[in-house]
Amino acid sequence: FSIGLGAFAYCTSLNEITISEDVASIDFGAFMETAWYNNLPDGAIYINDMLYEYKGAMPENTEFILKEGTKSISMGAFSACGSCLASVTIPESVSWIGAGAFSACDSLKEVWCYAPTPPTLLNHVLNNDVFYGCTSLSAIYVPATSVELYQAAEGWRDFTILPIKGSGKVIPTIDYFSLRYEDDI
Repeated sequence: FSIGLGAFAYCTSLNEITISEDVASIDFGAFMETAWYNNLPDGAIYINDMLYEYKGAMPENTEFILKEGTKSISMGAFSACGSCLASVTIPESVSWIGAGAFSACDSLKEVWCYAPTPPTLLNHVLNNDVFYGCTSLSAIYVPATSVELYQAAEGWRDFTILPIKGSGKVIPTIDYFSLRYEDDI
């Protein structure tokens, strides 16, 4: 199931939403100008296990890290971030990225994608509109064992694909069982 482009836009009395796990995608602007959307704080908006949108002004030179377990990035999710998004780190759980997700992110220089299988890039009109207008994108870093898969994959092969080396970015996780407090030492 999918929630289409602008499906509930301007439904100003929509205060609360519950999205079924069966919904695989939510298109751009689906909840624009609803009370629910307007009352959310600025920043990343996650609906279930998908990154729906980055709301508000993004700080300059942002290195955005999607949270672990994210399965998809919605259509146009970062399209309003313009020249503020410098890099994005995508966890291995992401299986698809919506059309125009990073369009017009002209300062996006690096994408770090930990997915062993290239996520499907959903394009509407242009071939590779997921990264349309990303004029600064110099490299996409992927697991070393997956470089050839990305180099052959639709949309991904249009970019320089490089292996993540040992010094690559690490998606932070917290191991609560290993945390120690000063009193424990």
